Amino acid sequence: MIPNWKIYPCSQRPSSVYLKNVICDPTIRVGEYTTYDDYVNDPRDFVRNNVLYHYPECNGDTLTIGRFCSNAFGAKFIFNAANHALGSLSTYPFPVFFEEWGLPTDCASIAKAWDNHGSITIGNDVWIGYEAVILSGVTVGDGAVIGTRALVTKDVPPYTIVGGTPAKPIRRRIAGVIFVVPLFKGLAFVFAVHVASRLCCYSSAARQSAAIYFFCSSMFPTCELKSQYLHFAAQNGI
Repeated sequence: MIPNWKIYPCSQRPSSVYLKNVICDPTIRVGEYTTYDDYVNDPRDFVRNNVLYHYPECNGDTLTIGRFCSNAFGAKFIFNAANHALGSLSTYPFPVFFEEWGLPTDCASIAKAWDNHGSITIGNDVWIGYEAVILSGVTVGDGAVIGTRALVTKDVPPYTIVGGTPAKPIRRRIAGVIFVVPLFKGLAFVFAVHVASRLCCYSSAARQSAAIYFFCSSMFPTCELKSQYLHFAAQNGI
């Protein structure tokens, strides 16, 4: 676990920070070891510069980013207040300018100015590329990669690389099947079975055994835990 006082993963690289230790907003939750890199602005200002149109007091929306995620320069999270209401006669946000138009000042009335699509959730071990944009209501699965300047408007499956505007799947990061084994001290271990073409001449069991890929960065926070699980797996023929 990272000490609360530790902000910079590298003492000689002040452009990168551990996000968990620079964010105080209770509606933004970030996992251990997740970083943000900004070589133009102070990376400690991540919330002000990168989490935009976020008014949880009106919408109840949250931002959740998992463990061991990498957020490149300019990655943006655009929340619901940016979604001008499309169902009204005008897209002009009259309720926001309540003083000008003599409208109600309560949060519920103000929130009628936009369409609420929900919170943003980023899984573990996700790499969000340079100036990528994630829109409200999106869930990005574990191990996914968001390409440079991608505009993510829909959910991204686990271990999938997406890119473009709007973002579309390019390929799977890990070919094969991803599943969960709810064993070993109550923890859920995620691993992938990668059936590589060069192993096709071997038996199914051999291919499976040779191709298990453990996502240690998100599932095994310590070497000791990894060692314990590998011993458990060997003893149980996994």
